Amino acid sequence: MKPYKVSQEDVDRFKEERAKYNLLYRCQDCVHHVPGTSRCSMDFPNKVLLESEKFLEESGEFVFCKYFEVL
Repeated sequence: MKPYKVSQEDVDRFKEERAKYNLLYRCQDCVHHVPGTSRCSMDFPNKVLLESEKFLEESGEFVFCKYFEVL
């Protein structure tokens, strides 16, 4: 799959929809989050998703965790 670079419009739309629909996407909201260590029980690299406002990789792509399950 080709990497998808997001535009500022994409980022703004995500922020609006996150607020409007109360979207959960961060590790702290996931059943696989280990509170004592803030690690992922599935060993997913979760540094970016642990930060509340940062949902983009340094490359400018959205972060996506295929293991995410709401608590």
